Amino acid sequence: MPKPHATPLRRSPDDIAADWIQQNMGSGAVVRKQNAGYSDWASAYTFETENGSRYFVKISPGRDESMFAGEAEGLKAMFATQTLRIPEILHYGPLTGRGGSFIVMEHLTFGGRADPEEFGRQLALMHKAEPAVAEARNGQFGFSVDNTIGATPQPNGWMDNWVDFFRERRLAHQLRLARDSDLNKLGDKLLPKLDDFFSGFDPSFDAFTVV
Repeated sequence: MPKPHATPLRRSPDDIAADWIQQNMGSGAVVRKQNAGYSDWASAYTFETENGSRYFVKISPGRDESMFAGEAEGLKAMFATQTLRIPEILHYGPLTGRGGSFIVMEHLTFGGRADPEEFGRQLALMHKAEPAVAEARNGQFGFSVDNTIGATPQPNGWMDNWVDFFRERRLAHQLRLARDSDLNKLGDKLLPKLDDFFSGFDPSFDAFTVV
């Protein structure tokens, strides 16, 4: 009589993220998990390990790692400017064996209310910092990877002109996703005129920071 086949237990997303921390961060096993918020597509946690280290973890059971790739690369680019305090990205990857993905980053403990003037100064310095990516240093507009606004995909392919980038990668893309005939008719009138709106405007002028 054949032996019954044993079905391996499915590990939870939390276990997979906790195992990665234990195996790679040198801070011991995860001993405590605290909810830190959620969105429509991901849940956030603070994981604390045996030696007291804390990590900020986001888990998305229904999304592949490309979504977290966009978030990670964006944060890395901001971190590299050494201006505003940005969490260091430690890892992102798939929830092996069950689908979905997770990201682990430095946990930041926030104090009292920040100085808004200093925040604005550091934000301006971030926008003025020399980009780490060659295409951006050469005057192109875009980013190395696509990302998302919430769960909505956002293309970032490089373009030579910032108005063209805003027109095609931002406004036209959103209009296509909306699939609204009235909006698209208005878009057809607006998009060709964007160059006129920004004629003579130099985005590199120090007095401007476009956020």
